[in-house]
Amino acid sequence: MDDGTNDADQRAYEERIKELARAVYQSTNGGHKIGMITIYRDGALANLVDVLWNENCPIDEGPRSNTAGFGVAGKRIWMCTNWPGASTIATPKGSGYTLAHEWGHYTYGLYDEYAQEQCDPSDIATNTCWDGTPRGTDTEAIPAIMNNQWFAASGTVPAGYSGSAADFLEFSTQNINPFRADSTGTNAQKRVFGESAWETLTRNPTTDPKFSWLPKRTQYTMISVPTDPDWIVNNDESTALSELDIRWVGDKLMDISIDVSGSMGGTPLANAKTGANLLIDQIQPGTALGVSSFATDVVRNFAITNIPDPDNGVRASAKAAVNALVAGGVTSMYDGLMFSVNDLQAFDPNRTGVVYLLSDGLDNDSTATESSVISAYKAAR
Repeated sequence: MDDGTNDADQRAYEERIKELARAVYQSTNGGHKIGMITIYRDGALANLVDVLWNENCPIDEGPRSNTAGFGVAGKRIWMCTNWPGASTIATPKGSGYTLAHEWGHYTYGLYDEYAQEQCDPSDIATNTCWDGTPRGTDTEAIPAIMNNQWFAASGTVPAGYSGSAADFLEFSTQNINPFRADSTGTNAQKRVFGESAWETLTRNPTTDPKFSWLPKRTQYTMISVPTDPDWIVNNDESTALSELDIRWVGDKLMDISIDVSGSMGGTPLANAKTGANLLIDQIQPGTALGVSSFATDVVRNFAITNIPDPDNGVRASAKAAVNALVAGGVTSMYDGLMFSVNDLQAFDPNRTGVVYLLSDGLDNDSTATESSVISAYKAAR
């Protein structure tokens, strides 16, 4: 792992990520912290990452994201360092807070709360503009990070607002327009869910009103709706970075650990093989790749091997090992995970390792325990 001590560009990105972590901590009132961030250079694994970060954005297409896309294959946030539409984005807070705004869409399934015409004129004329698209006639939620994180980044506030710029890192509540009971205004968040961001965050997604075809939100715990009189809570951020672990990946170690227990028979194992093969196709030269499987026992199906440039058949051999797997037995998942991390550490303890677990169930036959696995992974690179 490269700690970036002598890399000014790398340190600049780390400062941006730190601001993201502070903004997520602040917006969730201390309920959520950003943990390990793995950064792949030069577009490596670009089809698999949560955030695809380019140097430049075109003026008409800035940072954006797939709403409720976290954990869904092919969904992501598109981010950039330079955007003619907002020069502030290049600053640590500009980048970090903008990424936090997109995090609100991507991770929490929230919609925009600003006023800006983004509907096609023909859709406006036929009244077919999607409810989740911001419109020029919308009512801005003030203050709210899903409206305008730029106020927090610049340290300024809009005319007529008496609070602080930091308030614009908060999610909207039912105490502000257009969510107050006496409000007649609307915006994308209100049109989709009929309520403020905080109310949506803490409600069971199975009760989401209308638009049943929308991507399913994930319900998160350890957060609670702010209430009267403290609708806006500016938290002490001294512990906001306590779990942040930024890792820059150069030549990686990777093990694909596949569940081949009896319950994986048929479609589950077929899907796991498809996923593993797609992953292998994306791996860059220089990576050391292995394949292991677990059921009653743990098996090393393909030895951890460096992929040369050009590849001399390592990927093909790994895929052959994956395609030969058959299902049967119980589920020793913790033993499988411990096996993978130990093998990666034994291969090269100085390179950053990643284990991809493909499984359909819970452990029911391991010698290792959940806590011992967590400890081993925390101690490893």
